[in-house]
Parts: sequence; structure tokens; C-alpha cells
Amino acid sequence: FLDAVRDTYEGRNRRFLPEDMAEIDRFHATQAERHALEAQRFETGADIWRDRSTSAEGGQPFPPVEAYEEWGGSAPKRAGNINLENLNTPQDITRALSQVHDRVGGFDAATRGRITQAETERLASDLGMTPESLLARRKGQAFNAEEALAARQILAKSANELVNAAKRVKAMENPGDDVLAEFQRKLARHVAIQEQVSGMTAEAGRALQQFRAMADSRSVRGDVLKAIVDRNGGPNRLREAADTLLDTVEGDPGKFNVVADKLTKPRWIDKLTELRYFMLLSGPQTHAANIISNTMTALGQFPEHIAAAGIGMGRRAVMGADKASDRVYGSEIGSRAFGFLEGVQEGWKQFLRTLRTGETSDFAGKMEAPTQPAWGGVAGSVIRSPMRALSAEDEMFKAMARHMELNGLAARQAAKEGLTGEAAAKRIAEIKANPPDDMLERAFDYARYITFQRPLTGIPKTVAAATQRHPLLKFIVPFVRTPTNLLKFAAERSPMAPLLKEWRADVAAGGARRDLALAKAMVGTGFGLWMADLATKGIITGSAPSDDNKNGIMRADGWQPYSVKVGDTYYSYRRIDPFSSTIGIAADLATKADGMTPRQLDEYSGLLVASILKSMGDKTWLKGASDFFDMMKDPIGKGGGYIRDQIASTVVPATVSQLGWTIDPERRTSTSIWDEITARVPGLSQSLPAERDIWGQPITTERLGPDYLSPVVMSRRENDPVNQEMLRLGATVSKPARDRVVNGQRVKYTPQEYEAISAMAGKTAHDDLSALISYPGWKSLTPEAQRKAIAKTLTG
Repeated sequence: FLDAVRDTYEGRNRRFLPEDMAEIDRFHATQAERHALEAQRFETGADIWRDRSTSAEGGQPFPPVEAYEEWGGSAPKRAGNINLENLNTPQDITRALSQVHDRVGGFDAATRGRITQAETERLASDLGMTPESLLARRKGQAFNAEEALAARQILAKSANELVNAAKRVKAMENPGDDVLAEFQRKLARHVAIQEQVSGMTAEAGRALQQFRAMADSRSVRGDVLKAIVDRNGGPNRLREAADTLLDTVEGDPGKFNVVADKLTKPRWIDKLTELRYFMLLSGPQTHAANIISNTMTALGQFPEHIAAAGIGMGRRAVMGADKASDRVYGSEIGSRAFGFLEGVQEGWKQFLRTLRTGETSDFAGKMEAPTQPAWGGVAGSVIRSPMRALSAEDEMFKAMARHMELNGLAARQAAKEGLTGEAAAKRIAEIKANPPDDMLERAFDYARYITFQRPLTGIPKTVAAATQRHPLLKFIVPFVRTPTNLLKFAAERSPMAPLLKEWRADVAAGGARRDLALAKAMVGTGFGLWMADLATKGIITGSAPSDDNKNGIMRADGWQPYSVKVGDTYYSYRRIDPFSSTIGIAADLATKADGMTPRQLDEYSGLLVASILKSMGDKTWLKGASDFFDMMKDPIGKGGGYIRDQIASTVVPATVSQLGWTIDPERRTSTSIWDEITARVPGLSQSLPAERDIWGQPITTERLGPDYLSPVVMSRRENDPVNQEMLRLGATVSKPARDRVVNGQRVKYTPQEYEAISAMAGKTAHDDLSALISYPGWKSLTPEAQRKAIAKTLTG
């Protein structure tokens, strides 16, 4: 159609339908007026394109008046009609540019070609670019007049709003998190508009997603605002950013926009932190453990609600139906089971959506705060893929949990109203179709609860904020929210429940909340007692013995800590949070005193607390902090190993390490940083000497199912007579010394030499002891004589 119009304008013979002629006449008139205006502007310098945008508070209009098309007055409103609050993604910005372009009116100025060089220079100057770099960013695509005007109008309006936000920050002595977060949002949006206009990869535009999530997550708004402020360097850094922007207002818009762009760019520590998360979370075993943990936690809700329903029935029998109407009803259990299945379908869709786009249904997640992408392009997508996968996994279980809770609450409301049968079913369907706000919010909170993502309070909140303000702390404490919620979840289901203020608040609230709180403590404590009984029977194991000699012998025989023994095979439950905490503590309570000397029994309580803390520290989410404090207790002895492990885990991604350990399941000896890195790389680890147990056998790791995916470590009990006798007698066996005397001086063995000596010495010792205990008169000796015979054999 434009080609036809162009031909007509140039005087060529073309045929048009009668209804086309009015549009063609308008086109001619528009073009004539526009040519006259442009001629007047660029030939005489007349101020035709006035800026009538809203002024920044307390100052002159910004940017300079000659830079932008008019927005108001008698002319049609253009950029002024665009609500910048709705610009949350690069796609939103593109649509807004298109809308403003369409409102300019008229046809593409085809008769005068693309936008003039002068206009290109002005737009490029606004963006802090050269005309050449602007067109290169646009991949050779020049702007037409309407596009240039649209871009400059929206950019000007955004700049005015950003200046207003900066002045609000500066005007307050202590601006609140809401003011600072709003400034950060407007800053990110302004840079996103710049990037979209210039054709850059819109990392800032993607960062706006966090603010849209903020608006959709009412119950965590305070937590979200605080997290955004802390994520961007804290209040001081944002106030400095506002001051810096205001200092540039008197200059040209190009300078202002360049400064705004620099203020939103990720710092080197942001890139390092994001890379650190990739290294820690990229292993498939982490994701398998997350899925297993979420599944077991969701299924574990049913026995607790059954118990709560039983408590409610007991209250009803004592108090009467009217006084005990607020309770967990038995009818809820079926509704929750149906909701669980119902949520699978929605959860799967949300899983795929989050995996594809990174967008989540809820602001809370495994990461402590919303993060602007620090790395761009394909590399950034790869680096953030483990975090996206974790979010996708959690989204699936959140959907299931929301349906469970919503169905349960709807069934409870129908029961309170005395409805049964079809009437109850109809009422439940009505509530589910249009749930009240409070019920919907409870469903979202419940989803965060069973995925361990509730907002933090107290000391953990302070620690999390400190790690946001000082990102280097994330290398020591990479996660705070998840481990805190895991510990609370386990404590609620133990005799320690009254120590939690949340549990006490539920009990004080009465009704269904109290019944459910009591049910959690009862079911969890009963489960712990059952685990303790199994531990006394040797079916469940707890932490490793504090006696290194005993630990070495037991491990050489195939024993494994934090495991379930099925037949002669141990299966680790360590990665099955949060139940692993309950099981491990119960096992230690039941078995820690076994085989202790009177002196050790005197220190039993201290050893028990130490073993519980150790079991907590062995969790993936707490390992960084546990390793750090363990190193601080003995910095000389353990400092080198800690540094080696930290550097290697930062250099080699977990997905590569786990692949290497799958290909080469033998544990390797490392004495340097390079050795530690080599031990994690497939194909290189075999060059290092293997670690060996007390009998000279290589220490290997075997897993249940596919080794690369499985978080469940397993080992097989050898039932070796030598080990059994050594444990029965409490005999001691030591590994060979790591050095020898040469010409009066002690010289350390090389790692390869020590491996060879350990293999030979261990095998020889085991063979000699096997022959000793097979001697016919062995059983007739007293235990003391047997211990002396073993010691003589080992030193002979």
C-alpha cells in the first residue's frame, strides 16, 4: 500500500479504489506539513519540538527542552499515555515504543527516506552513543521519524520519573526500603528502555521481572523490599546512586543516561557470586536430592493432618460441636489427597514454564534475594541454569502444595457450614473457583513452608542481610533461608518444638492451628522414637564414632554413618532433608553411649551435642559455614585443606566433579590446590594416588541407581572376622608413618610412595591378624592376652 502511495505521490499512474482517496489526501497533507516543519527547524533553528513533559520535582523539566517532542497541549497525547509502571520486560518496552510510534500519525516518511542524520545524532546523543554505534547496535536498521520520536519521548518521561525518585531518596534522612526499592526499580526500567532502543541485550529489562514478582507477592512485600535494597548494595549504595544521578541533571541527557547505565551494571563481586552458585548447584545429585526431599515432605503432611483431625475430634467430644468447629476435619484428608494429584498437572506446566523462561509464580525461592543477571548472553544463561532448574523443581511442588492447602481449607469451610454430600462438593468447588484473599494467601504461604522458603526473622534475617550487603560472605554462608527453615521444620517435629516462637504462637491461637502444631510435635516425636529403636537394633546409624581408631575399623568393614541398613548394605539418608535431621539425632541419642569408657560417659552430653552439630553441618546447605568454623578451630592443621577445597569448588563445577567421581569412584589423595582440582576432573583424577583404608584397600564410593544422578551413597558390610575381633577387643591399629629417617633426618614420603606403603603394610597386617585369630588356641586366651597378641603382631 505504501509503495502504491509513493508511486502516486511521485506522479506515476496508479489506480485506487474510491474509498482509498481520503486516506491518500491525508497522507499528502501530513507529509507537506511535516516537510515544512522540518525545513523550518533545521534551516532556521526554530524551537518547533518543545518538551511539555511533567517536570522533575523542585526543578526544571528534564531533559533539555529542545530534545523531545511535545506530549500534551493541543497535540494528541503520545508518550504521556504510556503507563511506565507496566513496563516490566523488554517485550513491554517494545510494545510501548510501537504504541507511541502509531500515535504519531501519518505514514512512514518514505518520500524523504529514513530519519535525517541530524535526528539520528540527537537520538544517539541522548543515549550517550555515536550515530554509528547506535545504528550498529540496531544491526544496521535505521529509525524512521516516528520510531525516533517514540524512543525519545518514552526515554524523557522515564528520566523525569527517575529524577523524581532520586530526589525523594535525597530528601529523606532515612529513606525506607519502599522508597529505595522504588528508586532501584525506576533506575532498572530507565536503563532497560535505553538498552531496548539501542538494540542491546536487555539484561536490565529482564531484571525488571523481580519487581513484577514483588507486586504479585503481597505477603512477603517487606521481605522482598529489604532483599532488593540489600541486593543492590544496601541503603548507602542506593543513596549514593541517587546523588550521582542528581549531580548530572544539569548536563546533557547523554551524560545522565550513561551514568544511569553504569549504576545498574553488575559489579565484579556480583559476577563472582553468580558463578559461585553455578559451581555449587550445577551437580545433578543436588537436584535429585531436592526433588526427593520435596516429595517426601509433601507426602509427610498427610499423617500430620490425620493426627490433627484426631485431636480435633477429641476436642469436639469434650467441648461440643459448636465450640470445636475450628478444627481439622477428617473430610479434609481426601480433599488434600485429591489436591495433591490435581496440583501435579499445574505443577508440571509451571515447571516447564519456569525452566523455559525463568519466571516463577512466587517471589520466594532458594536464592536469598532477587538477583539481576550478572552475566550476559549465552554464558549467563548457562551459569544461571542450575538456579533456574531449582526454581522450576520448587514450582512444581509449590503448585501441588497450594492445591493441597486450598482443597483442605475449602473442605474445612464446607464442614464448618454443616454441609454434606452434593452441597458440600458444590461449596468446595465454589471456594476453589473464587477463593477469598486470606485463603489464597494461606495457600501460598503453605507452599513456601513445605519448600523451606518462608521469610526469615530474627538472627537468621540479620545474617542473610549481611551476606547481601557483603557478598564475599556468601563464600562462607551461601544459603541462609533454606537451612534455617529446614532446622525449624525438624524442630517443630521434636520435643524441642516449644522453643520455637512460631510453634508457641500456633498453640496460643487455638483451634485448627493448635491442633496441627500439636500433631506435628506428636507425629515427629513418635517418628524419632521409632528411629531410635531401629538404631538400637543396628538398622539405623548416626554420626561416626569420635574415636578415630574405631571409626577407621568400622569403615573398613563397610559401616557407613547416617544410613539405613538393609541386609548387609547401608543406604545413606543424609541428603533426604528434613527427615535426615530427625533420624540422625534420634540415632545418636540411642547409640552414642555404646562402647564408651567411663571417662567418655562423663563427657557424653558434650559429645552428643557435638555429634548433633556435626550432623547439621554435614548438610549441603550448611556445609560452607560448617567447614569454615571447623577450620577456625584448627587453622594450622585444617587451613590448607579448607583453602584447597574452596578454590577447587570455585574452579570446577559440581556437575563436572560428580561426573569425575562417577567415572573414577576411588577417593584420591591431594596435597596441593592443583591436586584438588585434578581430583575433580574426569580423566585426570586417575593420575593421583588413591586413598586407602587401614587394611590398604582403596576407598571407593558407590551409589544407589545411576551414580551420576543419585544422592544416595551405599556401602556393603564385609563382616570381616578381623574387624569384628578388633572392635570387640577395642584394639588399636594405625596407618604407616608418613615419613622416614634418612641419614639422621626425617624425610616425608611422596604421595605415590605413601600409597604403595599403605597398600603393602595394610594387606600384610590384615593377613597376619587373620592368621592369628584363626589359631586354634585364640579363643582360649583372655581379652587382655588377645590385645597384647594383636599389638605384637602389628609391631612385629
